[in-house]
Amino acid sequence: QIMASIMHLATLIFIGLTLNIASAQIPSRYRLPNVARPSSYRVEIDTDLTNFKFSGQVTINVLTTQSTNNIVLHSRELNITSTQVIVLNGTNIYYNHTVEEDTDFLRIYLTYAVPINTPLTLVFHYNAILGSGNVGYYRASYVNEGNEVSHMAITHLEATNARRAFPCFDQPDYKATFQFILKRATRYITASNARLLQTLIENDRAIDVYDTTPVMSTYIIAFMVSDYAALSVWRNDVTYTTYGRFELLARGDGSYSLLVGPQAIQVMNNFMTVPYAINKMDQVPVPNEYYKIGAMENWGMVTYREKYLMYNSERTTASEKQFIATIISHEFAHQWFGNLVTPNWWNYIWLNEGFATYFEMFITNQIEPTWELMDQFVTSIVQPAMDDDALDSSRPMTRTAESPAEIDEQYDTIVYEKAGSVIRMVAGFLGDSAFRSGLVLYLTTWRFSNVAPHNLYGSWQTFSPVTLNISNIMTPWETQAGYPVVTVTRTGTGNIATLNQV
Repeated sequence: QIMASIMHLATLIFIGLTLNIASAQIPSRYRLPNVARPSSYRVEIDTDLTNFKFSGQVTINVLTTQSTNNIVLHSRELNITSTQVIVLNGTNIYYNHTVEEDTDFLRIYLTYAVPINTPLTLVFHYNAILGSGNVGYYRASYVNEGNEVSHMAITHLEATNARRAFPCFDQPDYKATFQFILKRATRYITASNARLLQTLIENDRAIDVYDTTPVMSTYIIAFMVSDYAALSVWRNDVTYTTYGRFELLARGDGSYSLLVGPQAIQVMNNFMTVPYAINKMDQVPVPNEYYKIGAMENWGMVTYREKYLMYNSERTTASEKQFIATIISHEFAHQWFGNLVTPNWWNYIWLNEGFATYFEMFITNQIEPTWELMDQFVTSIVQPAMDDDALDSSRPMTRTAESPAEIDEQYDTIVYEKAGSVIRMVAGFLGDSAFRSGLVLYLTTWRFSNVAPHNLYGSWQTFSPVTLNISNIMTPWETQAGYPVVTVTRTGTGNIATLNQV
């Protein structure tokens, strides 16, 4: 009883004064002016892997949110060759456009001001270089078993690089549906977020037509063109496909991902009672030197650094196998936390990464129980978080970020390990039932929408004892750097202890 009381007090004692750094809603020069909202995109992209270039046509249906004579979206390093802004009667009211290099704003000027709630169709034709910078839509290559160089084209769009692939409203709170039509040479294949509907042949080019996605943010869009082979399994109405170099799949290196992946989705389906939202899941490796991170949770098409997906029983160590399983589980947890429910701005990216970090251990613990990963949580997650959070250079879980450079700096130990540790702490003091019920409410209430931390706290509060104020408990952890150090001094031999926080 005394230990339970001490743990409860240690949780509550760190309330104190909070720093109101969350989001003061101050207009930022990097955020789009709220003059129009997209509802759907149709994106046609023709990829030329011989000359390392691509061209596209993008059609975006938008609705104005105020009277305006210009529409602002994003574009970076795209050569826009023609633009139309079409009103309901079919008239093109495009006048001209500018691109602001410091903000990536593509500002479309109209021939006259349109009133609020005016539906418009934006149509862009453009072309671009298929670069090698590992962001946006870029090229990669590998040497195959015949000692020949094979090229591929792949996307990495988080956080602000969808604008390098096609003109778009490239913010997490500008959600819409997307349909992709990918053109390629017939010797290649393609993949994207949604399932493939049909393939057409036109002038010796293949045209892959994909289904429409759920409502989603631009940063989790993905597509690729490659000469990869593929292995697929079907589990519980979902098709799971692992792509990869032919020689790797032929020797079985993709099989473990097809074992872990379906189980990870099933664990989340069972725990959340909120079903996975797409009827397929692709896992796509990228040659190691062409992928700057570990993996990316693109909805329905997760991408990985190749060595973090491919498992070989004769070459992969036990620790590497564990890492492969946890990274798959991490990215699959994002299909709920980040993809289905998305922070309304990058200040709150810990709402994505903290939950993915917590559930990577939770999921893998059920798939590979002999590893006892929930017992490893303290040494693998909590202790590294405390090491970094003790530094003078540490920062809060919620931190303001506006420019693309500031946003990229958000991805650190604090939003992964510390946030995951804090979420584990909540599970501990709320108990499994209230913790789980709050998350189910959070996901069902805000599915296909955007959130801030108070939405999460409100969901947990619904299932918490009246003596616990979740917002008061969580806000200091969220908005202050560091962590409390509580010294417990036991008095005599009785059940009396003194707690001192420094």
